[in-house]
Amino acid sequence: MTYHHGDLRRAMLDATAAEAAKVGVEALSLRALARSLGVTHAAIRHHFSDKRGLLTALATEGYEQLAAHLRPICPDPIEAGMAYIEWMLEKSGHFEVMFKPALVNTKDPNLLVALAKMRAVLAQTASEDAAEEGQRAQFSQRARAAWSIAHGYATLAVSGVFGPFDPAQARATILLLADGMSRPARS
Repeated sequence: MTYHHGDLRRAMLDATAAEAAKVGVEALSLRALARSLGVTHAAIRHHFSDKRGLLTALATEGYEQLAAHLRPICPDPIEAGMAYIEWMLEKSGHFEVMFKPALVNTKDPNLLVALAKMRAVLAQTASEDAAEEGQRAQFSQRARAAWSIAHGYATLAVSGVFGPFDPAQARATILLLADGMSRPARS
């Protein structure tokens, strides 16, 4: 088998994201992915020690991409929520891995940095008390609520529960839930 793509690491991440979106992360096989790229299983090990290493790299990439996607939208929480949902639908292969800690190396330094960047951006979209850029943001209750709304809707949308994605319906739902966030919390 010969490989002519030039960047096996990139090709492997792309193939993994596509396959995770299609069949789910649990059904991923490194051997099948290697075959689809025309390389040996051993060639993959040059870039990723094992499936966990590959999924950790995919999750890291997802957090980095999501942070970069949301950063220009700050500080509008409604627009950030919509952008979060739309990104998750577009990048469902990454989404399949990003929020499943049992599948990744949660101590990987690159993963931790990427996750901290994404959390900082999300905190800035939902609260005034985010840390300065480059520092780990402390999440306020408002930031947690805003992330929960967008993530919950994205999870349901990616699973197909709502049927075909309707941006107007998503926006109306987020606005309804955000309206509830503006009321004082009950004790």
